[in-house]
Amino acid sequence: MKSIRKYKSTILILVDILIVSISYFITAYLLTNNDQFFANITLISNTAIMSIIIYQIIFGIFETYKNITRYENGKDYIMYIFLCALSGLSVLILKGLVRFALISIKQIILSNIFIAIAMISYRVIIRFILTSSVQEKEDERRNNLLIIGAGEAAREIIKTIKTKMKNKYNLIGLIDDNPNKLNYLISGVRILGDRYQIEEICKQNKVDYIFFSIANIPNIEKREIINICQETGAKLRILPGTADIIKNKTMLQNLRNVEIDDILGREPIILNNKNIGELIENRCILVTGGRRLNWL
Repeated sequence: MKSIRKYKSTILILVDILIVSISYFITAYLLTNNDQFFANITLISNTAIMSIIIYQIIFGIFETYKNITRYENGKDYIMYIFLCALSGLSVLILKGLVRFALISIKQIILSNIFIAIAMISYRVIIRFILTSSVQEKEDERRNNLLIIGAGEAAREIIKTIKTKMKNKYNLIGLIDDNPNKLNYLISGVRILGDRYQIEEICKQNKVDYIFFSIANIPNIEKREIINICQETGAKLRILPGTADIIKNKTMLQNLRNVEIDDILGREPIILNNKNIGELIENRCILVTGGRRLNWL
């Protein structure tokens, strides 16, 4: 692989030369009968050689072989179309000015159409192969993430992950109890089911993290969903109330570990610590009803 990267430009040049040559011969074969084709082998060869030289000069001027194929996009492919058209036009101009014995104008035009299609196609295929292999490697080390809630907060979290943290999290999907949202997408991430499918989805997709993105929800419902998430074994992060969200900049910064208040199912009771302190001071106290929260 390293040797291929080292000689990438040379390989691309050789492939382009091969494409130009083959395109002229294929076009000539398609537009003429067998006798004419073999009689015009010299003309076809001369045209192909001239075209190869022109293509290499123009592609060299525009430094296309310095492009990183993996990161090429639509603008680069449009540039290739332009350069192929420019090269084909140059061949036609030379044919008219210098009066070289070359194949017909129709054959030259059709050949350059084939050249443009072939050059772009194999670059797109290379880009697809390279990005697919990189994506597989990234998926191996990224944490699978499931998001609870399909509202504005979820959209902001998805946006942040896709722009700044795509190498850390692999977005599995969204959970929302609204049946009308099922299978719809938010910023490209699909809503997979409701709260009762969380365990199954986490098991199927080996979810590592669950982000609870619903800020305003009744405590009883929050506790129920948290209990379901607890059974999955995934690490849970939760979005606090609206007042706390305003203090921070991004949704991801607001996500925190689950606290005891999240699972009470009611508003916390505020005790008078001073009076309690006077009652239990210097006494041995036994506390009952404690529960171990191993998922906090």
